[in-house]
Amino acid sequence: MKKDYQFKLIEGDFTAERARKVLIQMINHKIDFHNVESFSNQERNVGDVDHARKRVVELEQVRKDLHKTFEEAEKLGMNLQISGTIEITMTR
Repeated sequence: MKKDYQFKLIEGDFTAERARKVLIQMINHKIDFHNVESFSNQERNVGDVDHARKRVVELEQVRKDLHKTFEEAEKLGMNLQISGTIEITMTR
């Protein structure tokens, strides 16, 4: 039996500064998580270290791209509408 869930994590209009605080903190947390996971797996010689490292690189690029977006919005005096939903599917 397959079950699907959706959770709205973020929704609304944000100033560039507020969006920066919310999204960069989330990205930084994810980077920290993958760094710790990679280190832990490496020390114990278990798990996929490469996946965590690749994900850190991807997230660092996302962080750079977000900073550019926030800078552009600030220069233009615009707010940012953000909608973020997480979808979870239970599978066997």
